[in-house]
Amino acid sequence: MSIFKFYFSLALITILSLQLSSQNVKVIDLSSGQGDVISKTIVANKVFTIKIKNKLINENYTYEIEKKIAVIPSLNFPDTQFQTVGPQSECEKFRNTIEDFITGDSNDETQMPEKIKKFEEKIEAFKKQEIKDCDKDELVKSANYAIQSTVKEFSEEFVLKKGEELEVTITRIKDSKPLVWKYIFKAPKKGEWQTSYGFSFIMDSFNKRENFFLQTTTNMTTGNSEFVVTEKVDRQKLEFVPSVFFSWLKNTNADFQVSLSGGLSFDFESPTAFLGCSIFYNRNLSLTLGLVAHKQQFLRGQYNAGDVLTESISEDQLHENVYTFNPFLSLNFNLSKNPFKKVEESETENN
Repeated sequence: MSIFKFYFSLALITILSLQLSSQNVKVIDLSSGQGDVISKTIVANKVFTIKIKNKLINENYTYEIEKKIAVIPSLNFPDTQFQTVGPQSECEKFRNTIEDFITGDSNDETQMPEKIKKFEEKIEAFKKQEIKDCDKDELVKSANYAIQSTVKEFSEEFVLKKGEELEVTITRIKDSKPLVWKYIFKAPKKGEWQTSYGFSFIMDSFNKRENFFLQTTTNMTTGNSEFVVTEKVDRQKLEFVPSVFFSWLKNTNADFQVSLSGGLSFDFESPTAFLGCSIFYNRNLSLTLGLVAHKQQFLRGQYNAGDVLTESISEDQLHENVYTFNPFLSLNFNLSKNPFKKVEESETENN
């Protein structure tokens, strides 16, 4: 092989080697992870590039990069062959060393780190020799280009927002079977839903429940018993309702967070729905203030306070349950177990 062809081949490697610099480079090492899916978490909203190392020089690779549903067209690395002939001077020996590195028998990416290491040692040894029959610096430069050909850098820059992923797939065909490397770069999640248990107190500030009873009296004219619709004295200002709340919390280390929260009561016979604003302290303790839709007892429309009935009726006939809105205040805890769960008799006996 002529010197011209040799340098032409090395020049081709130089052109195919993308020598890019980046302050934030994500490296994919083909010497490990073949057949696995490797996930790495990265910083969101920060520009980065991708670098692939330890790829075989004379093998074709297909690269696929996918962000969401956008697929970047695949790239192919062409085959390159080198041959050397001529006298075995020190320069020719080193040219043969470069050729062996490029066209060697290695067909396994796992062998590349050791192969590159030994080749770099030979380069250093060659640089220390006193050689005058060739351009030693040019040969060293060509050897370094050969090492650079084991690396693939993409010029495209990527930025992932929170909750986004970038999937990189590298494929090589070996013995008619695909070898696949898959890396997933993940930005942190936007946040997560958290379930907390609330000790909720409903205030009757907007709608106050009505509680009446029939007071028995005697008609002085007829002597018959009469029943007067009379309001009870109700001193209860707060109604306690055990509840469960669902809140969206951002991924942050802040001591305090604010979130919109929705909740339900554990009494599914008379369901109660909560909606409010929660202030969280270190994610495990929160205070929620908002509105609640719940059932309240009112005097039926056909009766009024002071009405006189000639016969007695039950409290259910005297009242009706109506859904109304009222403000509530809830103290919530992020607990591992439901504190309001009833213990079954069998569990109690076992304990």
